[in-house]
Amino acid sequence: MTDDQKARHTRGRRMSPAAIAVTASIAAGSLGLATYAATAGSGAPAAEGHNEALRASVGQFSPTVAADAVAALSEVAGEESTGMFAQLREVRADQDAALSVSTGIRDESLSTVQDASDAVVKARAEERRAEAEKAAREAAEKAAREAEAAEAAAAERAAEQEQAASRDQERAAAEPEPEPVAQPQPEPEPEPEPEPEPEPEPAPVYSGDARGIAQSMLGSYGWGMDQWSCLDSLCRRSPAGTTPR
Repeated sequence: MTDDQKARHTRGRRMSPAAIAVTASIAAGSLGLATYAATAGSGAPAAEGHNEALRASVGQFSPTVAADAVAALSEVAGEESTGMFAQLREVRADQDAALSVSTGIRDESLSTVQDASDAVVKARAEERRAEAEKAAREAAEKAAREAEAAEAAAAERAAEQEQAASRDQERAAAEPEPEPVAQPQPEPEPEPEPEPEPEPEPAPVYSGDARGIAQSMLGSYGWGMDQWSCLDSLCRRSPAGTTPR
């Protein structure tokens, strides 16, 4: 037996009231599930298509029950789906409102946090500036005190030196001037002893002829041998027995 023959044979049989009730319950549950899925996914127009499909499916088992059961369930499902759509719209509206509120709160919170952070940064900057000004003021005051102390110490030292110089001058004026120390006279140097006069040389003893004696006497008169020729010529011209002078 083919599937079509089985289907026609099944549709041709009469169902008992108990079977009709069970079938109606199953159909009602299936219709409710299908309606919920359809309305949750694609809205009310799609639910009508599912109702038609369910009605056809139930009609295969019992054409008598299908029309009444599906019609009743369609009304209930329509009312329930309408209420569910209204609730969904309210939930969606509440979600949008909550999102808007949370977004506003978030923006306000971010702005508040940013303002607080800016205030903290500004306060810290003011504190650092105040500390720097205080340190500079204290350093300037310390330098001024040190300069004043140095000037006072220098003035005190100058006054002490001036007083010491004045006392030295007064002491020097009160003391008599020391007499000059006589310098020792230098001892006279001893006169050198006169050198003894040289003893006169004994007169030479001349011997020989006149020319020989004259030649030997040249040195005594301060003449040299180079002048002997002149003397010799004079000696020859003079009379015999005389010596030129």
